[in-house]
Amino acid sequence: MTKVLVELLTTHTHGGRRYSAGAQIMVNKDQAQWLIARAVAKIPDDKQKEK
Repeated sequence: MTKVLVELLTTHTHGGRRYSAGAQIMVNKDQAQWLIARAVAKIPDDKQKEK
């Protein structure tokens, strides 16, 4: 499964671990889409520039 780097916009628990806003974590593509759709995460700015 494809992994995607996302930057959290809010505090979020993933895989039983709590992350603060601003943390960058690797999640699968479906999880990234779910997080982004709910304004919990975004693609980090440095990754958007590479596209």
